[in-house]
Amino acid sequence: MKKLIFIVLLIFYFQSCLRAKRSNFDLSSPSTGPLGFAFFSQLANFSNIPNSPTNTGTGTGTGTGTGTGTGNSNCSSGCSLNINISGLTSGTMNLSIGGQNFSIDQNTKIVSVNSANSQIDLEVTTHPDGFFCTLNPTTVSISTASTPTLTISCPVFAVNPVYPNNGQNWNDYVTKDGTDWINASGTVCNSSIDGGYNRCIHAGQYRQVVLTNLNSCTGIALIESIGAFNWRCVISGGTARFYSYSLKEDRGVADLVNFITPAWLQNQITITKNGQSFAKTNLATWWTNPVVAGPVAGTSYGALDIGKIVILNSVSNYGSFTMLMNASEKMGFVVPKNSFVSFNSATGCLTNSAKFTWVEGNFNNLAPSACMQGPARYSVYRNIKISSGSNLGPSGFTSNATS
Repeated sequence: MKKLIFIVLLIFYFQSCLRAKRSNFDLSSPSTGPLGFAFFSQLANFSNIPNSPTNTGTGTGTGTGTGTGTGNSNCSSGCSLNINISGLTSGTMNLSIGGQNFSIDQNTKIVSVNSANSQIDLEVTTHPDGFFCTLNPTTVSISTASTPTLTISCPVFAVNPVYPNNGQNWNDYVTKDGTDWINASGTVCNSSIDGGYNRCIHAGQYRQVVLTNLNSCTGIALIESIGAFNWRCVISGGTARFYSYSLKEDRGVADLVNFITPAWLQNQITITKNGQSFAKTNLATWWTNPVVAGPVAGTSYGALDIGKIVILNSVSNYGSFTMLMNASEKMGFVVPKNSFVSFNSATGCLTNSAKFTWVEGNFNNLAPSACMQGPARYSVYRNIKISSGSNLGPSGFTSNATS
């Protein structure tokens, strides 16, 4: 038994010696110590053996670390949105960004948005007066890692003629050659062609406002400050538009002009959306032909008076005056409401032998032979009342006008 123990110890001793001195060229210091100390030293170095490949793969936690990205998209503490706005020169607009309301003007460059959502919707809730703004895009992705840009374009919002080339002034007419009164070619009406008044369109009364990027009339309404016209919302070319298609029954040019300082009155449109103010035009005149004070006795109107709207001031006594055939086309004679004008000469007469004319108001023929007569083509006599007590002559009103 003792011999066996001795042999085992001897084997261990030689093993430690072999490990302590590997070769004659090994310059490292050999482990020293009696008997198996070198062996036990080697046992102690087992702790320096690298981890197994399995442990190395498990230790890589890179995938879990990508959770930082979720934190970047959360804008609860504020994310920036650049604003690039063009066209706006005055006023402010109200903009809903992710449900938050912002007041934007021409100098706004950046806003800070608080939102737990990375995708947010943008919408104009109120446009600046005189402008109608569109957004690009209408949905945007925001995060703490980037700053997107919202482009806002704000063209002028105004009332314009449906037929801008030949329908700018009040007594302008165009040929009715379309399928409806809003889609004719805009060709000037040829008054020498027969066919009745409805062969042409009174383009002067047709006005429009365009609601860019709105494709529905639902919830949309129009308010006109003077309240002279009937309006209709129509989807044309995929865009909502309001058109004035006629004067209201009890309204006329007398509601559109200033009788004290002869001029067209300024008018304005307000658009409401779901009962709330949404957009508004600036106050403006809608026609460019001149409005002038009434004539003196014996006045004749000719080629230099084309397009004039003549105000016949109330309770004034006029002699006769004449609109010359062809030369004085597109004229108008208008009396203030609840007033009248009188012809004080024996031959007092409003002779209308022109075309594309407009006559409106109350006339009192003091002379037995006073008259209002034609013929006229493509002309309107509106809200006319003629009276002279017991002296209304047989020629008190004669006209061949198509009205």
